[in-house]
Amino acid sequence: MAVEGVSLAMATFNGERFLAAQLASLASQTVKPLELVVCDDRSTDSTWGMLQAFTREAPFPVRLFQNDANIGYRCNFIRAASLCRGALICFCDQDDVWREDKIARVVEYFATSDSLTVSHDLRVFFEDGRASIGSYFEFLRLSGFSPALSVKGCATAFRSELIERFGWPDQLSNVSHDTWVCLMAAVVKRRGYLCDALIDYRIHEQNASGLILGGNKRLARLLRQLRLPPFTSKDELDLTWGYFLPSLVPDEKHDVVRSAISSARAQVDARDRHHALAGLARAVAIRELVTCDAYAHPVRRSLKALHLFLRLAYRSSEGLQGLLLDILGRRT
Repeated sequence: MAVEGVSLAMATFNGERFLAAQLASLASQTVKPLELVVCDDRSTDSTWGMLQAFTREAPFPVRLFQNDANIGYRCNFIRAASLCRGALICFCDQDDVWREDKIARVVEYFATSDSLTVSHDLRVFFEDGRASIGSYFEFLRLSGFSPALSVKGCATAFRSELIERFGWPDQLSNVSHDTWVCLMAAVVKRRGYLCDALIDYRIHEQNASGLILGGNKRLARLLRQLRLPPFTSKDELDLTWGYFLPSLVPDEKHDVVRSAISSARAQVDARDRHHALAGLARAVAIRELVTCDAYAHPVRRSLKALHLFLRLAYRSSEGLQGLLLDILGRRT
């Protein structure tokens, strides 16, 4: 299966501290991209000047755009990706470092797969001195999680075909760029994974999104791994809905997702569409429990949680761990 050029979609904002290392890693790629598209969100430091200097020396075309006003990292990434011309698009953070064969590995993957996205492994290192995580996928596995819960834009590449099918979410919805492409690919069962750690993912005090799932709490890990069909599930999309629970409030957010799935009739098999909408409904039911007045009352909360459990709602909400969290009232 042939693939065409790779575009890199980078969003920048006041990134002078880390940007040079990232740009150097892009220039060192063994397979050069078709282009680097950068949208700068009105940086007030030397970021813009660094980008202009890189444009003059880069071994591939660089297209720079500066926003008229600050629009935030989600909209900025969507804008950058929307300006890309390649058949494949890689999101690119300003503060990471890419392994020199990242683009090559991504191209190899898509050449033999019909996936719409690929999420690859990553090495996590912390500016505050905490021990590095050599493999985020392995860290998730040891924590009882699936790689499906690795929804990191910096470790995600996707076919432009995905956006031709589903478009982007409304900018006012606040649904992030990486959440969107991973979710839409999961809906049509065309999300792929690469077990190679292809970037060094930097965690520092200025990350726009630095969530690291997992941990070594034994009970939590056991509950995540314990399955009780049909009440809990290993289905990738069910797991994905559980991860996305916090983003499903307010109602406008899950309405955007529901509308996208419902309107894509020509692109989504009827059975897949029904499965996706059912999972969304279950996830929304849990979020409605967590945000309702009854959640503050132990007996009412427990009865509602058990009722939802019997209705299979926890298939899409962290399984038995989610049920226990809600009975105890500890869901955040």
